[in-house]
Amino acid sequence: TLSGKVKINGKKASESTIITPNSTIETESNSNLIFVVGKDAHILRENSKLVLSEDASALEAGLQLTKGKVLSVFGKRAAGEGQFKISTTTATIGIRGTGVYTEAFEDHSYVCTCYGQTKIASNQDASSSEIVTTQHHDAPRYIMKDGKQGTLIEPAPMKNHTDEELMLIEALVGR
Repeated sequence: TLSGKVKINGKKASESTIITPNSTIETESNSNLIFVVGKDAHILRENSKLVLSEDASALEAGLQLTKGKVLSVFGKRAAGEGQFKISTTTATIGIRGTGVYTEAFEDHSYVCTCYGQTKIASNQDASSSEIVTTQHHDAPRYIMKDGKQGTLIEPAPMKNHTDEELMLIEALVGR
């Protein structure tokens, strides 16, 4: 479903637009998009840009959130499918069958591992990384662009997403 102005690969989207693992999705003010690709589902918030990447088997392999906010749920990957990653302006998040809310800004990113496990790593500092395992929004993090080496990942509050939204997109993929 979509509301407002949404573009897929530079063209105005409708509810019948097909999103593939190599799509670029952009939302404008007062717009959002709820969509499914394979065993993963997403809610892309307003004023966002998301680039989906694919692996050799044409499965969704990663997301690049260049600006904005996205709530995502990911199905378990089969052996040989490789690890799924979300890239933002300041972080790379390795996904292991989980729910994740991500925000990307020029000077920082926000990541809430809603449940499951992620590996969060700073794009600017290899020594700033952390494996996060949660049951229920237990360890949200800010990943800063600048700061002291080894300290670019900071605790953050849980914000801007709900369990109801997670349940909605999990239901879209039959979970």
